[in-house]
Amino acid sequence: MIAFLVMVVVGFTVPIVLNNITPDSNMYVEPRLCQSDVDCGLLCEDQPVMVLCGQNICQQNACTQQSYYPFTEKPIVFTLQVDAGNGTIDLSSRADTKNFFVTVEKNTVKVYTSGLTLGQILEKVKVKMNGQCMMVDQTYCTAEGHTWVMQVNGEESPLFEYTPQEGDTIELVYS
Repeated sequence: MIAFLVMVVVGFTVPIVLNNITPDSNMYVEPRLCQSDVDCGLLCEDQPVMVLCGQNICQQNACTQQSYYPFTEKPIVFTLQVDAGNGTIDLSSRADTKNFFVTVEKNTVKVYTSGLTLGQILEKVKVKMNGQCMMVDQTYCTAEGHTWVMQVNGEESPLFEYTPQEGDTIELVYS
């Protein structure tokens, strides 16, 4: 009977030790819905952690999860102009003050993390993109003689998947 008890204890203990399993390592964390970055903050070891809200889902939901977009004190600063065919869109008036990963002042954009694509940045100013279309109060699609052209530092670039760099000048023009 004692031999059986020892085998049971060893049978459960050895795999835990060999696989380095901790109680939190396999824990599922429910995704959190959000409308802005403010909705996603965490308190980890008594320190506030800023978390990105993207596509209405917090990008980190527990202190044990890896953050793909950690907040940085020094922003990536670049210039962005969007012209939907009827003049330049004022992106700063569309920005939500509850988002602190992307801030816009006139046509200067500051991004406080690395790796965000232009599409993710535009989402923060309520501009949505879907394939060849951009939604800014109304939908503007590439069709019937109209086209979106994106220039980065004066050179044409593929639409929307570009990751802005420090000092870039980006122009999106619908004509």
